[in-house]
Amino acid sequence: MMIAPISIIPPIALVKAACQHGKWLIEWHENYQKQSIRNRYHILSPNGVQTLTIGVVGQKGEKIPTPNIQIDHGKTWLRDHIRSIKTAYGSAPFFDYYIEDIEELLSYPASTMGDFNKKALATWLDLLQVAPEIKYTESFQSGFDGYDFRQRIKTHKESLGIKLPKYVQVFNDRFDFVPNLSVIDLLLNLGPESSSYLKGVFD
Repeated sequence: MMIAPISIIPPIALVKAACQHGKWLIEWHENYQKQSIRNRYHILSPNGVQTLTIGVVGQKGEKIPTPNIQIDHGKTWLRDHIRSIKTAYGSAPFFDYYIEDIEELLSYPASTMGDFNKKALATWLDLLQVAPEIKYTESFQSGFDGYDFRQRIKTHKESLGIKLPKYVQVFNDRFDFVPNLSVIDLLLNLGPESSSYLKGVFD
């Protein structure tokens, strides 16, 4: 089994690891960490890799469990994210097929990251057509006898030791292949083939 933090829009390696291990234990009792995959994700824009951050209410020095962090719906992040995704992937082969689902998910009126995570994870797994077993910790796991990804993945450059074969990305005429972006990149470029990619058929 593997354990990983909450990730509202997970990187490809994290989902592929879950598919390979079959069981995905999500740490539900850690304190929130800024500047991480918990509320950040990466896409490939016309100018290269772009980091998008889902707005949350400031902690003011408090230690708050990640699921209890409040989503800040007063910020412009939602509009900016949707615009950035459309600019980046408007010419992707499966853009028209999935963009409404992505917009609907990002617009989901969750009050906390915990609520947003459960909705988002169910949506991504359905769209990607994969079904690892999902469980949530009942207490903080200070020691874990398995694959612990809680501290090992903060940016798209950290692939968790998971093999990520190349696939054709938008802007492949100007950039080398960029592995381990968010699952949005995989879904809009590969569509239904995303399932085979995550299950290792492409390896």
